Amino acid sequence: NGAKCLDQQNERKAIAIKYDHKFLIVFAAQPLFYPTIRALAACVKACLQIPVNIVVKLHPSDKLSNKTEYEYLVNRLGAKDWVTIISDGNLTSIIVAADLVVTLYSNVGIEAAVLNRNVLSIQLEKEPFPIDLYEVGVAVKSKTEEELKHMIYDLLYDGKIADICKKRRLEYMSKNSQLYSGSVEERIAQIITNCDKLKSEYGSKFV
Repeated sequence: NGAKCLDQQNERKAIAIKYDHKFLIVFAAQPLFYPTIRALAACVKACLQIPVNIVVKLHPSDKLSNKTEYEYLVNRLGAKDWVTIISDGNLTSIIVAADLVVTLYSNVGIEAAVLNRNVLSIQLEKEPFPIDLYEVGVAVKSKTEEELKHMIYDLLYDGKIADICKKRRLEYMSKNSQLYSGSVEERIAQIITNCDKLKSEYGSKFV
C-alpha cells in the first residue's frame, strides 16, 4: 500500500529515532517488573540475526530511574547500537513508524491494530495476563523464546504468521468498525473508551 509506506517513512523522519536497519520494532513496555524485563530480553535476543532497530517505549508510570534498568539490560545484551529507549514522544507517530509492535498486554496493542500494524504479545510467564490481546483478537502470541524468534522473523518478512495476524486484525476491526470512523484523534479517543471498558472488566492492571 503506497499511502501506508509513505506515512510510515514520514513518521520515521518526524520522530527522530535512530533507524539504520531494514525493520523497526516498537516494544511497548508494561510498568517495570520481572516479566517485562524478561520479555524485552527475549525480544532483543530473538532479533540478533535480523536487520532491525528496536524502540522501547517506556510505560507512562515508569520513573526515570527505571530507564537505567532497561539501559543496563540492553548494554548487557550488546544491543545498545540498535535498541533505543524512550520515555516520551507521540505514540501514534511511533506506532505508524513501526513494522511490528511487541508488548505483553498493553492497550498500545489495540491502538497499533487500529493503525494497521501487526501486534505480537509475549507471554513467557505461566500466570495469565489481566487482559489477553490474543483473546481480544488484535495480536498473535508467543509463549516461548524459541517460538518468539520464529514469530518475529515471520511477522517482519510477511510469512504465514503475518497473514494470520492480519486476518485476526481485520476480523476485530469488522466487529469494531466505529474505530475506523472519524479523525485520527476521534479514533484514538474511541480506543481509550474501549480500553476503559476492558479495564472495568479485567481490572486496573490493563494499561
